[in-house]
Amino acid sequence: MDSRIRAALVLPVAGVGAYVLFSETHWMGGWAATIDIVTGSTVLTGPVIASVAAGLHLTSLRMRPISDAAARGWQVPYRSALDGWLVGVVAYLVTLALAVASTLLIPHGGPAQWWVLLAGVLVLALAALFGTLVTQVLPHPVAVLAAGPVLFLIGAFGPAPLPEVLRFGPTGSMTGGQIIPSVYLTRFAAVVAICIGLAVASAPWRERQRRPRLVAAAGAAVVAVLLGAGGVFATATGISETRLEASGERPTACAGEDPTVCVMPSHRRYLAAVRRSVDEAAPVLVDAGVTLPDRYQESSGGKVSEGSGTFYVDPYLTAERSFRDSVLLLARPADCPQWSSDKGPPYAAWDAEQLIAEWAVARHGGRPEAFNREMNAWLPQIDDGATRTWVVETFDMLKSCRFDRIVMPWE
Repeated sequence: MDSRIRAALVLPVAGVGAYVLFSETHWMGGWAATIDIVTGSTVLTGPVIASVAAGLHLTSLRMRPISDAAARGWQVPYRSALDGWLVGVVAYLVTLALAVASTLLIPHGGPAQWWVLLAGVLVLALAALFGTLVTQVLPHPVAVLAAGPVLFLIGAFGPAPLPEVLRFGPTGSMTGGQIIPSVYLTRFAAVVAICIGLAVASAPWRERQRRPRLVAAAGAAVVAVLLGAGGVFATATGISETRLEASGERPTACAGEDPTVCVMPSHRRYLAAVRRSVDEAAPVLVDAGVTLPDRYQESSGGKVSEGSGTFYVDPYLTAERSFRDSVLLLARPADCPQWSSDKGPPYAAWDAEQLIAEWAVARHGGRPEAFNREMNAWLPQIDDGATRTWVVETFDMLKSCRFDRIVMPWE
């Protein structure tokens, strides 16, 4: 294929990859999420490559009278698939470069499993072979239009385990987590098996086919069956339902003091915004007599240091965090076991966190909101001395995990 044609095809495919990247930007700054969004871009670029390969093969088939007479005419489908795959890989690398540059340009960190990027390369190979096979079976322009949508629908709505095999992301939040290697290796084996099967099916079977080629095709089919049997069985029986396991990532990116705030390295980009929220909310609590912990750490499924408060980073709230949300960052002054127990903490603990936030809103000059009927009737008393005492005492109970002693002020 002419290099100018290949370059012309790469640009729109890379554009689709860029669309996937920048339609959702919360992955930026975390290496695990950056890798995940790049592999996940093949959910859309894969079907595009299927149609590209189908179109390239349709063009090649117009030369069938000449290629059939050539000694290596049987290679035509594979050359079409290879050209389509190369277009996809170049576009994939462009997408990767854009993603890496976007993460490098802002505060960043977190663990990185670069080997996971192999998933996208394999999916693109499968897509190219699929598109070639569709045109081989139906040598008509309709095949070019249909190959991509059909592959996308198989990945979205096909029977298990096809969606799991064809889609390697995007996962969502990767903070504190990492891909389980055994799960992805199993999926890789399944994708390779499907690729071999598609390659065998794409062979231009003719009566004059030589015996060595038949033997090679039979051997490839056996390999595909063995790989596919293991990969599909493992995937279908649930090994792929859990793709993530806890990583060694801990909240080590810190800023400020009184209290110090620490986030996961993957969320380093949000540290400054969280710090501003804490600086805004902390004085209201401290002026009332509340004793804050010396440190607050982001919690993402793991334990935080003893004596530290804990909070969650919500990327959707961080940029436009209200004063109420800022106070709630500080309303969990200890990583008490009740929060993570199967039974969960008593409702009074949840209500106490929210009431402390509403009290702080009132003290800050805002308008507090009632979260039940009892609080609505009691609301006029929210800024009196008794409530201030209740806030100090209840915050201490939250800090010491004495949830059973929490009593709401209207009870």
